[in-house]
Amino acid sequence: LPLVNRWLDFTWTMKVPITADLLIFVVLGYLLSTKPPERRLRIWIYFFGFAGVLFRFFYTWHFSIVNGKTDTSIKGYTTFHSVFYACAVFLAVQQIPWNRILSDRIKKKLPDIADCSFGVILLHPMVMKCESLLLGIGDDSWIWRIICAPLTYVVTLCIVKTLRKMPLLKRLMG
Repeated sequence: LPLVNRWLDFTWTMKVPITADLLIFVVLGYLLSTKPPERRLRIWIYFFGFAGVLFRFFYTWHFSIVNGKTDTSIKGYTTFHSVFYACAVFLAVQQIPWNRILSDRIKKKLPDIADCSFGVILLHPMVMKCESLLLGIGDDSWIWRIICAPLTYVVTLCIVKTLRKMPLLKRLMG
């Protein structure tokens, strides 16, 4: 919608709860995991995923230069290019032969980490806000994008693991 708004110079928004917007990822994840596409279709999905990354990069680059500041008009999880590259990444990760790559020690820890995913999803925006305030780094900085992304995950995972030790919060945090 932001892309259409920009091209048509028309502003129209529709307020939908965040969970409704992100349901497409639940449905696509389910479909891609239960009925993996054949090799030919996977190649097309990888192609569109890569094209989506290129589109977002060059669009943001071009309009950032035009506007004199970082353009975020197509930023978001539910834009068409984001869905394309999310599917491509999901399939790529699914195709990796993890049993041959990971050690037995890591394989034993992964289920515990995976159990924390819902809590990480819930809490990571608050952790990001705290990191931004504490470190004084804007979210458009390359340091924020490269270093703080893994830092946010690790910090949030530690918080969730701690909260899961409390009986009342254990069920909520997954």
